Amino acid sequence: MSMLRDIAIYRTSLAFKRPMTFAQHTLNDRDIALVKAFNIELNREVRAEIAPLPGFSPESLEQAIAEIITAVKTGQLKHQFHCASSAFAWDCLHQGITPSQVSADVPLLQGSIEQIHTQYLSLKHPTQIKLKVARLAPNIELDIIHTLVKLNPQLQIRLDANQGWDRGQGAAFVSQLPKNNIVFIEEPCAILSDSLYLAERYQLPIALDEQLQQPMWPLAAFSHQAITAFIIKPMLVGSFKRIEQLLALAKQQQKRAILSCAFESQYGLSVLATLAGKWTPNEAPGLDTKKYFCDKQNHTLNTSEMEQVWPK
Repeated sequence: MSMLRDIAIYRTSLAFKRPMTFAQHTLNDRDIALVKAFNIELNREVRAEIAPLPGFSPESLEQAIAEIITAVKTGQLKHQFHCASSAFAWDCLHQGITPSQVSADVPLLQGSIEQIHTQYLSLKHPTQIKLKVARLAPNIELDIIHTLVKLNPQLQIRLDANQGWDRGQGAAFVSQLPKNNIVFIEEPCAILSDSLYLAERYQLPIALDEQLQQPMWPLAAFSHQAITAFIIKPMLVGSFKRIEQLLALAKQQQKRAILSCAFESQYGLSVLATLAGKWTPNEAPGLDTKKYFCDKQNHTLNTSEMEQVWPK
């Protein structure tokens, strides 16, 4: 029997300051749902966010909400979830995960070369940053990287390609990188063997993100020494059990495990901050996305400002 009662589901949309592209999906806003319930065992109200990310999550928000409703109706504590976002939310409700302050992490810089340059200067020359690549023309992205390194020769950069290159494109790009300034490249290619080829050929460490979200894992290739980090996005990975298995695998293989977000609301980011403190206390999580949303809106998911979708 479920430990939850008085369950209600709400939804809203959070507008981006400018359109954002996620794997060929361009979004003007982010659709998000909140589940509110009373946890009988904890004797208090609990909340959880559902926020599948278009382009990366196979499920829609409607499908994730429907799966939560099915789990409520069956009344089973261990419902078999198929949607990662609803599985993660369900565990947050049962564990009673509460939000905490989102502390400073590795800043994510995006935009044109001028915008990124301005962002970097406004942050007073941080020593470590994250950049998205495989989005603009390669020469523009390389110019951005080399410009930032000129500003700070000690700069350490995490690159994230979101599987945007094939082997040839990746080779043309990484061969021109200032290797001493690169911490790792997340998912350079859609095919893992191509990513590992680039890592070996150019002596550059890589990190896994999308590969961790596939149904069948771990693959034997995950143990490759060139893979130095697992970037774990709970909203895209799923249940606490699955996340904890990844954390254990990272520890076993002596890789870094870094919790990261999927453009959740401020409330969702605060929950991830709590989990990062629990699961990866020695690693700064990747939660620097609130700045891409419009300022004056319901970041904290106040249900009085949301549409109730269940029960009607």
